[in-house]
Amino acid sequence: HLPLKYTGEARQKITAFYLAQEAIEIIRNIKENNSTFQGDHWLKGIPYSEDCFYIDYKNNSEGIDCNQKDQATLKFSKEKGYSYETGEETNFQRIIEVINQTDDNFYITSTVFWGDQEDEKIVVYKHFYNYMDIKNE
Repeated sequence: HLPLKYTGEARQKITAFYLAQEAIEIIRNIKENNSTFQGDHWLKGIPYSEDCFYIDYKNNSEGIDCNQKDQATLKFSKEKGYSYETGEETNFQRIIEVINQTDDNFYITSTVFWGDQEDEKIVVYKHFYNYMDIKNE
């Protein structure tokens, strides 16, 4: 049997992974809706700047300093899950960064922190392509 300490650490890591992946899925959803249904520019609604940003499933987003993870602390409520608006403050912070954005593609990193130690974070990477604008010749 594992000590309870390790069970709690495993729970933190699993939750952090799912929160990091959730941000990737939110970005994917915005991109797909822009390209497929709305005919908008494929990057509309995806924040991009020299800094990082946070975003949740309700499309609450804001640019933040990449070094200020406490600006992106998630809250939790049983009714609404994790968001930045309502609920009890958690120990999870999520920061998203767009890297190497061009007209055709970009990378996203979604990092979730949950403690003071350097290794108490999960980073998920995703490469997105603008495949909807590819023209057949």
